[in-house]
Amino acid sequence: MTRTRDLSPLAARGLIVVVALCWSSMGVAFKFVDWDPLVIAGGRNLLSFLFLALSRRNIRISLKREVVAGALISYFAQTTFTYANKLTTAANAIVLQYTNPIFVLLLSWLLLRQQLRKRDVALSLVMIGGIALFFLEELSPGQMTGNLCGLLSGLGMAAGILYACAGRADLREYTMLNSLIAILIGIPAAVRHPPLLTWQSVLAVFLIGVVASGFASALQAKAAPKLSPVEMSMLLMLDPILNPIWVALMVGEVPGLFTFMGMVVVIVCVILNILLNSRKEMTAKEGREEKILDNITKMV
Repeated sequence: MTRTRDLSPLAARGLIVVVALCWSSMGVAFKFVDWDPLVIAGGRNLLSFLFLALSRRNIRISLKREVVAGALISYFAQTTFTYANKLTTAANAIVLQYTNPIFVLLLSWLLLRQQLRKRDVALSLVMIGGIALFFLEELSPGQMTGNLCGLLSGLGMAAGILYACAGRADLREYTMLNSLIAILIGIPAAVRHPPLLTWQSVLAVFLIGVVASGFASALQAKAAPKLSPVEMSMLLMLDPILNPIWVALMVGEVPGLFTFMGMVVVIVCVILNILLNSRKEMTAKEGREEKILDNITKMV
């Protein structure tokens, strides 16, 4: 796999698109697992932990402040999203979680003192609108507590994206620490509710743990330091709108008109953002090359 320092921004974008594709497969995989949610989480995180340990070639986890902070951010985002799913509709929880680009922009402005770009704000709002359109037929007022948890999960996901892009700790290492927490919680749940082991459920949990969690985290760890948090959050918005494609292929549930329209909106915005950023990088590269040529000419 390409080393991070040799990774181009375009290649990094491609890796995050693959991450979104991996994440999107979880929805259809869960349909084949009739286990207690805590048991699923424990099994998934056990496989993710083992995959990431192989990826790092190291099973040890340091308890440095940076690693613990990353694990706590990840745990906060996952826990608030779980409670959002329990206390409001699944559609509300997903739409509210994917308000995270706005939180990324606000946190970048407040904490990192980065200037807000009108283009980023406009694209983020349009993409959030696309996600809302995508789930339009399933949205409801919901419960206030559940909706609040959904917003908090969006804030947690934004904080996780900012932390991953900052590269202060190995994402794989603090994801392993987060996985250990889920494993410890899952063990007593498995004793109380022993899982029914069928080849479908075992294969589904394997795919969720290894592909959608472990492999995706390894790719994200490589790509995140090469991208801005805003761009990464936009690319990851492909996750919820790719899920119905898997469902249509595996289960035969065909998405409706509003779902299709929401997919188009998000995909078009992602492509537009990639093209605009690539054009900006190409212009900057050409400017650097011209400056080098000018310096050489002066020396001659």
